[in-house]
Amino acid sequence: MTPEQMASIRAGNGITRPTPYHKTTPTQHVAGAPHSRAPWIFTTRSQASAVYFATHGGTRPANPIIEIDLSKIPKDRILDVSTAKKAAENLQTTSTRNAAAAHHKVLIFGEIPHGAIIFK
Repeated sequence: MTPEQMASIRAGNGITRPTPYHKTTPTQHVAGAPHSRAPWIFTTRSQASAVYFATHGGTRPANPIIEIDLSKIPKDRILDVSTAKKAAENLQTTSTRNAAAAHHKVLIFGEIPHGAIIFK
């Protein structure tokens, strides 16, 4: 999570993409499309992957990590690519399927409402 996203959460807001209807596909997002323009917000089902991404692979101090209650996000806004089977069904390339499954990725379209964020 970025410092800007954390500031938004502390202000009582959720996380919202500034251009949620940009046409970046899930495959493009997982492949590394510019995240500031992508409508997708990435999360993971893996604590180890959350730490990996929060520390930029262990090269920087950790950004904050939050937990997201996916049951509080509309199902049509969630794209679960956290397993090899689910990734194969939803992503176009072998490399993005492998990356998504390895990091247990879940993509959320557009926004994460404040009520779905769990503070620990």
